[in-house]
Amino acid sequence: MRIVERSSHPAGQSERDTAAVLPPLPFPLSEALAQVDRVFGIDRLLADEGRDQTAAYYSQSEKGYRRLYSQAGCMHAALSRGTRIRSADHLGQANRVSRRISALGAGDVLELGAGVGFNSLHLARKHPDVRFTGVDLMARHVAQANKAAKDLPNASFRQGNFEALPDFPERFDIVFAVETLCYAHDLDKLCQRISGLLRPGGQLVIFDGYCHQELDDCTPEMALAARLYALGTAVAPGFRTASAWCAALEGAGLTIRRDADLSMLVRLTNRRLHALAMRFFDDWKLRLASRAMPTLMVRNAVSCITGPYTVEGPDVLPEPDKASLSYHMIIAEKPGPKAPAAAGATRARS
Repeated sequence: MRIVERSSHPAGQSERDTAAVLPPLPFPLSEALAQVDRVFGIDRLLADEGRDQTAAYYSQSEKGYRRLYSQAGCMHAALSRGTRIRSADHLGQANRVSRRISALGAGDVLELGAGVGFNSLHLARKHPDVRFTGVDLMARHVAQANKAAKDLPNASFRQGNFEALPDFPERFDIVFAVETLCYAHDLDKLCQRISGLLRPGGQLVIFDGYCHQELDDCTPEMALAARLYALGTAVAPGFRTASAWCAALEGAGLTIRRDADLSMLVRLTNRRLHALAMRFFDDWKLRLASRAMPTLMVRNAVSCITGPYTVEGPDVLPEPDKASLSYHMIIAEKPGPKAPAAAGATRARS
């Protein structure tokens, strides 16, 4: 596998080295796993491993995310370098895509797994001469996004899924996806489809969670944490390595332009969700009330309590080399001469 650019930092420095130092976690992974077993029963949870519940998960979890995480409808990690999450940090992925739009002079952009339009709506306001199309599995999300886009002539949303993406009359300069391609079952098929959607010179930008190393190479505790995190977020296929994704992209004829490890920038999100989970695990009244709540929404607590350890390691102080999961931005490019940008920009105004 050939990576044209691994990091924009000097001397190979990664984004791992640019995040703030955080206080120790309140207890090690072993205690977090004991809490999960006490409240949920790990064996009962793992009985659902591999079961595709993506649509049900997002349907059940949306209200909880809006109430406890982001009223604006963001359902992905903030990218934070400081010691607190700012509202702008939720736009970290979108703003990185924005830089690719400007660099390529893009005219047509497609977002896969657009949700309620959080990223594409922001980008459509920022780039009024670029046309944005969003695709999401959930009809309700698509309706909400289109309603929010009623005053944005350059943004529209439609329903679809990774196994059968809609047909598009146009090709795209950029396709991007934020924490959604992990739900795809057939990497090779999806990467081939995305390659066909890109114009020559166009780019795919993916932000997602990956196995930091093969789970067989992790300690049993760390491997279990990764499996529980995937189960709590309904990632039925489980997380794959970034290398596996890059191989599938190259097999589809794309060139990997960049593979950047952003794991340390999602630590604050993991820590915030961990604190929310501890309120649930520590308060029997909340747990009693949760019996009336949707099962998959409540299971978010499993991902929230295990999340920091999957990225930081099993102890209270960070040991990222022992991580079982990581968070990357992968940029892949379709070879060929770039199409003139003006064509897409003209259509966006029409």
